[in-house]
Amino acid sequence: VQERNHNGSSSLSPAILPGKIVKVYPEITDGRVIADVDVDNIGNYFVNERTLVSIPIARRSVLAVPPEAVRTSHGIDYVRISTADGNLDVAVILGEHLDIDGEKRVEVLTGLRDGDRVVLP
Repeated sequence: VQERNHNGSSSLSPAILPGKIVKVYPEITDGRVIADVDVDNIGNYFVNERTLVSIPIARRSVLAVPPEAVRTSHGIDYVRISTADGNLDVAVILGEHLDIDGEKRVEVLTGLRDGDRVVLP
């Protein structure tokens, strides 16, 4: 739930507060679902208020590399890995761009395996 900005400035960053969905209404309007949510310590300012929330519905493990590890040649993305026989460029298919603990990463959907040692340029 995002904090309500009382002073009119937009300098406040959103706060992340845990909540519990207590009721989901069975109607979708403009691609949105209305739900009642219980969130502690926000006072009564949000009673009957609408606010945009982000609700994670699943988590998954990903293989992700720094963006500089990806080289594109003729429209194909490659990541260089270290093998017993030396360095090898492996074709990969990329997914989402991520921010993991403040560091930029690119998800690798196929081409790498857990344990591959990525060589940065």
